[in-house]
Amino acid sequence: MDLNKIGIDGEWQELEAVSEKIGKMKFRVRPVTTDIRLSNELEENFVKILADWDFVKGEKKLPCNEVNIRKYMPLISMVEVKTEGDKPTYVGIEIIRFAQNIDNFVKN
Repeated sequence: MDLNKIGIDGEWQELEAVSEKIGKMKFRVRPVTTDIRLSNELEENFVKILADWDFVKGEKKLPCNEVNIRKYMPLISMVEVKTEGDKPTYVGIEIIRFAQNIDNFVKN
């Protein structure tokens, strides 16, 4: 196995909110090796998983740091997003699913 093919620094995930007012969001997600769920450690999990995002505040890019993750992700994680199926799901669930699927981090 060529370890150069594994993106341990993260890969980009794009999600589209059900609400047109919110639109699309992009997150650079790191792979995780443990079973993570939405729980009391929600903020802690996102601090470990998120490497970057495309959020802005006013005209400036909002840094994806521990302080901002803890401040904004509890709300953002509950935003409904579109899926290929009939049922919408939530940002937090989709980020965790993406992070737990090693195939998302292996390049061809």
